[in-house]
Amino acid sequence: AQMFPQVVLVPAWIHNVQRVMPKGEVVPVPILCSVTFGAPIELAPGEERRAFLDRARRAVIALREVWAMMDFLRHLTTTQQIGALFVAMFGLLSLVTLYAFFQTLREARGPGPEDQAAHEVHQQEWRRFWSLLKTSWVMATVFWVG
Repeated sequence: AQMFPQVVLVPAWIHNVQRVMPKGEVVPVPILCSVTFGAPIELAPGEERRAFLDRARRAVIALREVWAMMDFLRHLTTTQQIGALFVAMFGLLSLVTLYAFFQTLREARGPGPEDQAAHEVHQQEWRRFWSLLKTSWVMATVFWVG
């Protein structure tokens, strides 16, 4: 990494590699495997070799954990997958709605005409946002019920 600083390390986790290339074998076994790539890693200025290698190792292990989560989700029953989708979809919409509601409570405007104009623009943006949020709720409900 120090000799070629322009080169970045891209961590990769190969799932099922132990079955594709068993220990002691010379020829790979024709079995499917999956590769998950992480964000590129660069050597930080002044970073020690051991620290860089530890950081790279943690990045690869994190990809293994991502694969484990995807594998867990893949093995859920259809009912469990639908339940997870319901929680994610309506949970996200609920959080966005609460955030928007609390943002409307914080509004304040000054007495000047420029503050009034800025407030009107802000109000119009909020009306569009609320309209989009309502449409999202309707679409999610129609999707779920339909």
